[in-house]
Amino acid sequence: MAMKRDGLERRQQTTVSPGTGTPYPAPGATSPTADTLPKAWVDKYNQVKAAGLIPNIPVATPNAAGLVDYPAGTPRGQTGTCEWGTEKCLNNDIAAAPDGMVALGVDDGPTPNGTIPYLQILNDEKISVTHFLIGSAIYWNMDVMKQLVNSQQKQHLGVHTWSHTLQATKTDMEVLGDLGWTMQIIYDVSGYIPMYLRPPEGVIDNRVRAIARNVFGLQNVMWDRDADDWCLRQDTGTANVSGCPQSAPNLDFVRNAEVGWATKTSNNSGWVSLNHETTNQGAQAFQAMVQAIKKNGWNFVGYVSALQGLPAYNNAYNLTDSPTKQDNILPTHTFINVTDPTAAPGSANAPKLGDWSKTASKSGASVGAQTTGSNASGSSSSTSSGSSSSGSNSSDAMAVVASTGLAALCATIAGLAFFAA
Repeated sequence: MAMKRDGLERRQQTTVSPGTGTPYPAPGATSPTADTLPKAWVDKYNQVKAAGLIPNIPVATPNAAGLVDYPAGTPRGQTGTCEWGTEKCLNNDIAAAPDGMVALGVDDGPTPNGTIPYLQILNDEKISVTHFLIGSAIYWNMDVMKQLVNSQQKQHLGVHTWSHTLQATKTDMEVLGDLGWTMQIIYDVSGYIPMYLRPPEGVIDNRVRAIARNVFGLQNVMWDRDADDWCLRQDTGTANVSGCPQSAPNLDFVRNAEVGWATKTSNNSGWVSLNHETTNQGAQAFQAMVQAIKKNGWNFVGYVSALQGLPAYNNAYNLTDSPTKQDNILPTHTFINVTDPTAAPGSANAPKLGDWSKTASKSGASVGAQTTGSNASGSSSSTSSGSSSSGSNSSDAMAVVASTGLAALCATIAGLAFFAA
């Protein structure tokens, strides 16, 4: 009986965040509830709200088009909702790149079907990209997450919410849980505190932005290249779901579109991609695009923060810097406003680094290091393993967080409507 009880206790411990000492929320397509939120997050939110930094924009409702509606009379535009999915309104978001530069954003990981082949490509090509991760997917696929964290080619980790739901349709406390718990589980596993967010379906408004920025120090990242690769199925075929375009893109369609982005023309505008690490077909298209980018002479920085020499994380400037250990995931630096994502690094309109400036001058910003496919984050694999040890307080506890059934469920639904964008 003692052994059985001990085994049960160990299994229960795998559901507890080593960073907060409290259980993770239930994984799935439901936002974490208010009773799961650590007091420090709620206190910071209340402080920010009292300071008038979170606008009183009403919670939106989802519509049949997969986007959102607001009550009649809700102010729209830059000073109102500024919602990107419907209005394509930007407010200090990273939605483009400086001339000649390319960064790749890969959503919806970690998944067994997609992340594993993506990592093989990234290691072979010696490329680091930004992975916008779903908290529930991390919970379900901890073994895959650890491969991502400990990849030979260091990868950049960002936030894609816990539930992969439309954040403008969530209450403030639900947004706090969706963002905070995804940041927390990434910190627990990797030691790094994310600094970049990509909202599911691109649905974000000024209320959600304000919570992300002022509570968690998260910079919003959009995209200007998308080939709907999430519609591709594992091995072969295309999803027959309402979210996919009527053209029902197959592998050839997606691969040709993505390679086409990398074809240089007289227009030298940089770009930020939307890709999905959900299937091996998507990985095949991704590999063709990566090779075309390198062949055609782009300044291939790979991951988003390197476009303008910004910090990679809230607790580490460069991708390979050892992360600073913190008591919680709340930011300790001032937020960096990106008013012009197309401004060249170091130019007059480039983002001002504020209290990161001293750190930047000491460590040096890695900008443009992957122009010829070199390792933008450095070539030392010891840095990768060393940095992950900063999160080693969770290494044993998180080893078997998900049951085989949940991992299989995640693999089955990967790339469907729950994982779109």
